[in-house]
Amino acid sequence: MFAQLTTVGADPAWQVTSQLALAGLGGDAEATDHARQAANSYAKDPFVQYELGLAHARSGDFAAAAEAFDRTIEANSRFAYAYYYAGLAYSKIDRADRMALRFETFLRFAPEAPERPEVESILRTLRGR
Repeated sequence: MFAQLTTVGADPAWQVTSQLALAGLGGDAEATDHARQAANSYAKDPFVQYELGLAHARSGDFAAAAEAFDRTIEANSRFAYAYYYAGLAYSKIDRADRMALRFETFLRFAPEAPERPEVESILRTLRGR
């Protein structure tokens, strides 16, 4: 599907989204860098920002990943997995306060998610229980 979006004249934001996803799936650092630059034009598009966050996380830039996931949340406050991945990114940069808030919101929006036990365990550990 992502490959088709880059060639069928899709909305430009979806084209950037698909470029980011395909570059990440293929492990192509140069294509990822190119798509990241293009993503800057779509700061309010939740799907572009979500894929940008994933790209930053894959490269180990968790501060940039957290920022991109937060922009995803600003653009679509009910995007459950943006909260999940933001929580993971914040955990990597030692921001337990923000991690907890993102994980709590994730659990509210995705109560049946397979990641629920892991997230609950993290939150229990954080709270000292």
